[in-house]
Amino acid sequence: MVTALLVGGVVIATRLLWLYSVPYLLRAVDRRPVQRTLRSGARERFPVAWSGVRGAVSLAAALGVPATTAAGRPLEGHGLVVFTAVAVILVTLVVQGTTMPAVIRWAGLHGDADETSEERRAHRQIVTAALEVLPDYADRLDTPPETTDAIRSELRQYAAEDAGPPDTGPGVRTGLELRRALIGVKRSALIRLRDQRIIDDIVLRRLQAVLDSEEIRIELALRAFTGRSLSPPAGDTADARSRVAGE
Repeated sequence: MVTALLVGGVVIATRLLWLYSVPYLLRAVDRRPVQRTLRSGARERFPVAWSGVRGAVSLAAALGVPATTAAGRPLEGHGLVVFTAVAVILVTLVVQGTTMPAVIRWAGLHGDADETSEERRAHRQIVTAALEVLPDYADRLDTPPETTDAIRSELRQYAAEDAGPPDTGPGVRTGLELRRALIGVKRSALIRLRDQRIIDDIVLRRLQAVLDSEEIRIELALRAFTGRSLSPPAGDTADARSRVAGE
C-alpha cells in the first residue's frame, strides 16, 4: 500500500513539475511576439497541472503486462504492478477529481463567452465588412443603384443570410453577382475574427455554413442566366477557403 501511495504521489508531482518547468523553457527559447499572447500565469496553469486524473488507459497498460515470463514462470511483482495501477487511479480520482471545482474557483477561471453572443458579434462585423466594400463592388459590376440599395438594406438588417436573391426586376444578374462577391468579403472577415480570437472555431464553422448556403442559392440562380457554373469575380472566397482548409 505504501508503494502504491508513493507512486501516486510521484505521478501527481511529475505532472506538476512538467507544467511548471517546460513552459518557462519554451519562453526562454521562443521569443516571438505571438508566443507572448499564448502565455498564462502560474495560477491559471494549476488546474491543467492538477487535472491529470488516471483511468482506463493506465489500468489497461498494467493488465497488458504478461503474468508469466518467456520461460513460463510467473512474473515476479505482476500483482504489485496491477495493484499499484488501481491504487494510483483511485488516488487521482478521489484527491484530484473531487477537488477540481475548488481548484478552478481558486484559479479564477471562467467559462467561455456565450456562443450566441459571439455569433451575433461576428455576424455584425462581417456584415460591416461587406457594407464597407459594397460601393466598390457595385461599381465594378455595374450594378443598378436600386439593386445596390436593396442589398445595402438587407445587410443593415443583419439578415443577408436569410434574404434570398430577387427573382424579378432590373439588375437581377448583377445583383446576384454582387451578393456572391460580398460572400467572399464576409468569409475573409469571419476568418480574421477567428484569428484574432474574437470567436472560436464553433462559431466560425456555423457562420461558414450559413455563407455556404447563401453562396449555393446564388450560384443556382446565376446558372439560370448562363446555363453553367460561374467563378467568383473576386479571389476572396477561394483564398479564404484554402486558408481554412490548410489549418
